[in-house]
Amino acid sequence: MSPILQLSEATRRVLLIDADPKRQKHLRQIITRVIGAPETRETLGALEGGAPYNLIVAHYEGLDAGDLQRLQEFSAAHSEPKVLLLSAGTMRAGLPNMFGTKSLTNLLATSGDDELDVDGLIVTCQKILRRDIFGLEKYFVWGVPTRTARINKSAEKDALLAQMQEYASQLGIPQRLANLFETVVDEFVTNALYNSPVDADGKYRYASTSRTQRIELEPDEVINLKVCCDARRLGVSISDPFGSLTRSTIIEYLAKCFRRGDGQVDNKAGGAGLGFYQILDALSHFVINIKPGSTTEMIGLIDISGTYKDFVTKGKSFNIFVVDG
Repeated sequence: MSPILQLSEATRRVLLIDADPKRQKHLRQIITRVIGAPETRETLGALEGGAPYNLIVAHYEGLDAGDLQRLQEFSAAHSEPKVLLLSAGTMRAGLPNMFGTKSLTNLLATSGDDELDVDGLIVTCQKILRRDIFGLEKYFVWGVPTRTARINKSAEKDALLAQMQEYASQLGIPQRLANLFETVVDEFVTNALYNSPVDADGKYRYASTSRTQRIELEPDEVINLKVCCDARRLGVSISDPFGSLTRSTIIEYLAKCFRRGDGQVDNKAGGAGLGFYQILDALSHFVINIKPGSTTEMIGLIDISGTYKDFVTKGKSFNIFVVDG
């Protein structure tokens, strides 16, 4: 896991919003140890003085409509998202609006009894503030072995998927969770090969190409896949050398899908829907890291600590990080 983040007193200002005193105390302890002591409130209220916060951490279930509106306005006023929402899972009904207003880019799920993914909270806070965003390894303790693969032609995809099936089998992952993992790998690879490549003018090369048609990228246009697993999570990442995906595109498609309901992804030739909704549905935690014009990295984490039933009853975590330069 990344080193503890140290920010100067002049640059760090974190606001923690939680109406539950016990939970607020727990969150404050975690944030203080990683970043520094946050300001705390039970509700958001007014953001005085132009709200010069480096980060606002808020528990969704304790926010009223006015708080949500102010958070959306705060997000819209900053080019770099600085809001992290925590949710026990009841915010699904609010996702169409949150995605529709383009204010939701960082969401961490807690369980029904408010069990928090402490590691996920630490990593997310560090990535928001430090802007060091890339790497599957950030979500696992040091020393967890990672397997890698490289691909730059669609003809190699079937063999790669077979390797991932064997990998999940060797780990003894329950079959239904293994099926989700294989679906995510398939979507990740397809997106990287067909949806990410752009030409010198920034136009998508395969926008109208059927996904059954074989393609081959240039020798230096290599797609990198990583997988790793510990006793709690199975992780996969894929990175491409294009960095053509944008935050607005991701949010636009997710807003469209949540408005229409399950299974409403655009599957026309060219993959305009990008499969983001299916990916999010198949994961415990979906992370997208982007350096425009350089790299897009998608990370998927699946909680394998319980049964498939445990998996489907837990909330979803979601992040988009974008860095320039």
